[in-house]
Amino acid sequence: MIAETLPDRIRISETQYEQRAEWGAIPAGRWNKRLLCWEYPRSPIAAGRILKTAKRLNQPLLRDAGFQELLEGLMHIRQAQDWKGPNAAKAVRAYATMKDIKPYHTITPPWLHQICASAFLRELEAAYLAMEMGTGKTLVAINEILETKAMRSLIVCPKSVIDVWEDEFERHCATPPLLSILTKGTARDKAAQMIRDCRLAEIEQRQVAVIINYDSVWRAPLGDEILNSEWDVVILDEAQRIKTASAKAGKFAYKLRKVAKRRRCLSGTMLPNNRLDAFGQYRFLDPAAFGTNFTRFRARYAIMGGFGDYEVKGWQNEDEYDRILDLFAYRVDKDVLDLPPETDVDRYCEIEGEAARVYANLEDAFISDVKGGVVTAANALTRLLRLQQITSGFVTTEEGHEAGVGDHKVNLLQEVLGDIDPSETVVVFCRFRHDLSVVQQVAARLGRTWGELSGSQDDLERGRIPEGIQVLGVQVQAGGLGVNLIAARYTILYSVGFSLAEYLQAKARTHRGGQDRPVTYIRLIAKGTVDEKVYQALADKREVVDAIMEFIKRGESWIGKNG
Repeated sequence: MIAETLPDRIRISETQYEQRAEWGAIPAGRWNKRLLCWEYPRSPIAAGRILKTAKRLNQPLLRDAGFQELLEGLMHIRQAQDWKGPNAAKAVRAYATMKDIKPYHTITPPWLHQICASAFLRELEAAYLAMEMGTGKTLVAINEILETKAMRSLIVCPKSVIDVWEDEFERHCATPPLLSILTKGTARDKAAQMIRDCRLAEIEQRQVAVIINYDSVWRAPLGDEILNSEWDVVILDEAQRIKTASAKAGKFAYKLRKVAKRRRCLSGTMLPNNRLDAFGQYRFLDPAAFGTNFTRFRARYAIMGGFGDYEVKGWQNEDEYDRILDLFAYRVDKDVLDLPPETDVDRYCEIEGEAARVYANLEDAFISDVKGGVVTAANALTRLLRLQQITSGFVTTEEGHEAGVGDHKVNLLQEVLGDIDPSETVVVFCRFRHDLSVVQQVAARLGRTWGELSGSQDDLERGRIPEGIQVLGVQVQAGGLGVNLIAARYTILYSVGFSLAEYLQAKARTHRGGQDRPVTYIRLIAKGTVDEKVYQALADKREVVDAIMEFIKRGESWIGKNG
């Protein structure tokens, strides 16, 4: 057999027909009918699997120089594991002697775990910084750009995080790269700006870092121009945004990997929903890891069931999955920061009068439909949303208008906020636009200055709370990414969504690196309502809608009257 290495693939020719099942079992492989050979992504992982298969079949494999380089890359992946877990003692000793680790290239002194993360990245083409919010993954990424002298870097991130990257480059670099911030104009305007900035950097012999958001990066002609360029490193920040491989951003990321010498994913929540979320992200990093066919990936690792076999009932081959995931991932949780303690406090109110009546009618119909099999997880989301609105004191009519039905939670908020020293900045997270308006009214009644972070308003300065704001109202979806709220040590959760990732991200905005005071989360809960089940599911790290439906189907306590 012959292994031939091409720019984007490996070809294996002269295999035996009766061994086709063995070669076909290697992820991301395909049979080329025209050339009569097997083809796999050019990847150290694929090269290792090919060599292992050839040895198992007792078949000699003639290898070219490119294949040997890939095997060396596989050795680097294995050696990089020494910078994680129990083997981190090696990094501690190396840092003390400065023999194995190069000095950091940022003007900001790194934490030890950042030194280890940089060492992990050093020899890898593909890697995932799975570092919890506040542990400094951005600094690690910037250091790599400086250390490798990457002349062209592409950073793709949520729109709300673009300013944070700009600020971080200015803060951590003695001489920052030329930053090409693509936020204004059409896709054609952005493409023209990128070309100008990259050309200017080339003339001045400077590094350039192009920063663009996920919603814009794939749009023509900008996307075409990006794919026609060569990038020393491509960084996908909050990489869970490409977890849906069939979405436009996910498809573009798969194409993007072909023009990136180094590929990096960054996220504090790499698997926000379940294990299937790894597919789109790892397809960008290395398509040989889990393959390029989602159906085959799901069949190998998920146990499907329910209506149409579209519901994940469990997992299989978990050891193999974890081993592959861990090869590329450097994980850090907040424990490394020795942060001050955080405390959850629950404060309760009761819905009464009109709110109780409307809630009871809607809830009885919902429970009846779930038990009767009428409601699925898909449309249960809308039903639960209506119940949650009532716990906040309003309901949306069929005409789309919002009608107030009670002030139970507003009164609770005023009591809780009034008990907090006015000298303390307080962050209040809300799910609904209606909630932000009532929180603003409560702040005004208490004589507190107001600021807001939502889809329509941003009163932060460089992602931080400016002086003069005593109460900051934050819409959960807008305040999870790229925001540093450590100026506050009190967080009030007025209403939250059903996403575990958004909930954890919101909490991590005040409890992160740089926080030197104990943090208190005060959750406002309408007693005996969906609020209780939402927080219970989030505490159990479960999918909220599925968990609530299971509670009902099993006949477990739903609200006080049933329990």
